[in-house]
Amino acid sequence: PFTVITDHRNLQYLHEAKRLNPRQARWALFFTRFNFSITYQPGTKNGKADALSRVYGPEEPAEPGPILPPTLILSPVIWDLDEDIRTATRREPAPPGCPRNRTFVPRECRQALLKAVHEVPGSGHLGRRQTLRLVQGRYWWPGMSNTVSEFVRGCNI
Repeated sequence: PFTVITDHRNLQYLHEAKRLNPRQARWALFFTRFNFSITYQPGTKNGKADALSRVYGPEEPAEPGPILPPTLILSPVIWDLDEDIRTATRREPAPPGCPRNRTFVPRECRQALLKAVHEVPGSGHLGRRQTLRLVQGRYWWPGMSNTVSEFVRGCNI
């Protein structure tokens, strides 16, 4: 025989009760297969068992690290290009018809921008459609679709 020390008072009730509902009766019948006694002890007085019954989440590092490796981050490259584009726009201003929600890219910056977007580290070389979709999200210039098509067609990879 063994003794179960528990903070679950209802288990002790199953052994002592005179009237049980059908579900309780099934559990009581199941427990008769084992030779044990149940002793109730509040969890606050049973420290080890109380600690074992707690679910602790994983400890988080004090300072979270980056999720993506630096080689997969495109943003710093684009930020540098954005500065170059702003500088070049002073020499070649946006023509009429430039959408307000996109940045005009002067001729001298287009190749560098297309290279940065087309050759995304970790993704290989994007095709014409994906490159155009990424560029069109933030930038604009007249004949953009043709320029992107020519650039991707001229890629050796």
